[in-house]
Amino acid sequence: MKADKKTDATKINKLYKNAKLCEKRANEAVTELGPDAQEEDKEHKSKEIKFKIACETIQAIKDKILDIGKFRVPPKREPQLLLQLLFQCIGLSKDLYETSSTHKVDWEKMRLLMNDELVASMIATDPTAIDKSVFLSLEEQKPELEESLKEEGTYDYYGEIYAMICEWIVCLMDLRTSCDEKREREEAAKKAAEEEEDAE
Repeated sequence: MKADKKTDATKINKLYKNAKLCEKRANEAVTELGPDAQEEDKEHKSKEIKFKIACETIQAIKDKILDIGKFRVPPKREPQLLLQLLFQCIGLSKDLYETSSTHKVDWEKMRLLMNDELVASMIATDPTAIDKSVFLSLEEQKPELEESLKEEGTYDYYGEIYAMICEWIVCLMDLRTSCDEKREREEAAKKAAEEEEDAE
C-alpha cells in the first residue's frame, strides 16, 4: 500500500510540474505566428495555449478531483474557498453548495458536485461566456489566488490537486481578459476603418 501511495504521489507531482512548465509550449505556439505578428496577438495566443494545457491537466487528474468528494471531513478554509470560485466559474448556483438558512458552505452538498459533470464542465468552459458580475468578483480575488500558487502549504491537504485547480482558474481569467481586450481592439479597428471610409 505504501508503494502505491508513493507511486501515486510521484505521478501527481510530475503532472503538477508539467503544468507549471507550460511556458515552452506557449512560446512555440507564439513563434508559429511568425515574426510579423503583433505583440497583442502573441500574448493572446500564449494565454490560449496555457488555458488549453490547464484543461489537459484537469483531465489528467480527473480521478483525484473526484476523490475530493469522497471525504466526509471538510477541507480547510482555503480549499473550500477555491472550490467556491471554481463553481462560480462554471456557472453553478450557490444554492447547490450553500445552506438555505445561513448561506454558508455545506460540505455535504459541495462534495456531491465533485463528479464527472464538473470536470467535463471545466474542460468545456468558454471564458467569454462567464457572467460579467462573476468575472469582476473573481478579478478581485485573482491576486490572492496567484499568491497562493507561490506559497507551499497553502493547500496542504491534497495540495497539488487544489493547486492545479487554482492554476486552471487563473489561466481561465487571464484568457477571458485577453479575449475582452482582443474584442475591443477589433471593434476599435472596425470603427476607425468605417470613419476613414466615410471621410473619403
